[in-house]
Amino acid sequence: MKYVPSTLWNETIPANIRHELETLFSTTPATSIFFRVDDVGDDAEQFSQLMELFMGYQTPLCLAVVPAWINEKRWHSYSHFEPNNPLWSWHQHGYTHHNHETTGKKSEFGSSRTAQEVAVDIQQGRDILKNIMGEAFCPMFTPPWNRCSEDTLTALEQYGFQILSRSDDPRNQHKASLTEVNINVDLHTRTDLDAPSGWKNLLNEIVTAGQTGTLGFMLHHQRMNSYAFQFMEILLQIIQQAQIPVSGYKQFAGM
Repeated sequence: MKYVPSTLWNETIPANIRHELETLFSTTPATSIFFRVDDVGDDAEQFSQLMELFMGYQTPLCLAVVPAWINEKRWHSYSHFEPNNPLWSWHQHGYTHHNHETTGKKSEFGSSRTAQEVAVDIQQGRDILKNIMGEAFCPMFTPPWNRCSEDTLTALEQYGFQILSRSDDPRNQHKASLTEVNINVDLHTRTDLDAPSGWKNLLNEIVTAGQTGTLGFMLHHQRMNSYAFQFMEILLQIIQQAQIPVSGYKQFAGM
């Protein structure tokens, strides 16, 4: 799979971006923040850089792991990140990250699949991660492309999942047994026409998301370049400065 940085990260970060973010976070009504990095389990070199950055700032990170991409050897390679550290929320990101829809928007767990097909993939993916990760695995689920069917919700409930993380969308079906912790700011899979409009759109996104009370940032490490990492560090610094709590699985689950 080929990953390309979004247009936003093709140019130097604007000199005033720190001031813009400081002003924004000093006035946002948001009372909590969470970061979710998707497509974990590959061997992209940016993953280590991202983990080291979050470790350095002691900031919780929710890690959506594709079961078909992970194995014992790769999990062992993460040992220097202290996988059982409470900063990390290692959880399930689909099963193979394969699109099963023939028309419309992409989805691994969409309406084109039967309830049995969905349930089998969720169970098998869960078992792979639990066998590899042990106590580090969190019963949290992120569907690839941030969308899933009602059958998926039923299967998640059946197999003991507690938390669902996808996109904020009023059209989504819900299950009372599942706590939803949804993303509302996309940092790396953006489709802005150019960098100037991208910065305007991103800042507006953060403002709008902050008004909901929770800022949920979606990250894709494979799409991060030096500018994206520079911005990420500035963002972490400013969030700490603003003293807005950053949550992980235990906070979502009320533990």
